[in-house]
Amino acid sequence: MFVVYPAIFIKEKESYTVLFPDFGGATCGKSIEDAYYMSTDYLGMNLLDYYKENKEFPKATSLEGLNIKLYIKELFDDEKEVEEALKNSFKSLVGLDFQKYLKEVNVKSIRKNVTIPSWLNEVAKRNNINFSKVLQEALERELEID
Repeated sequence: MFVVYPAIFIKEKESYTVLFPDFGGATCGKSIEDAYYMSTDYLGMNLLDYYKENKEFPKATSLEGLNIKLYIKELFDDEKEVEEALKNSFKSLVGLDFQKYLKEVNVKSIRKNVTIPSWLNEVAKRNNINFSKVLQEALERELEID
């Protein structure tokens, strides 16, 4: 599942701040590339929290409806700082393949007990079937996970 959320990138003296209006938080990076990388990680961590709590992901705000000035005013007190920040800011969509992210961060294996008919167990053992591998592949196929 590929998800996309809007973000506001603000160039500061030696870094970039990235605000995510739909999550009420921010991240940062030393360069634009670093800030973008950190923004995908921030997005993944926030969505992972929603996923673990079995909550629906927030609806993404439209990029067109995003008012950069509103958010920058919350960061800076002085109107001159606000205007300077506006000159060095832009909004962008940040995308993430959430299933791929899940695979990358949740690499730990867990033990599951399953019940199968005795005869099937004997035939599988005789054929050196790896039960864990078969179950994992079957679950990925059933859940349509690449």
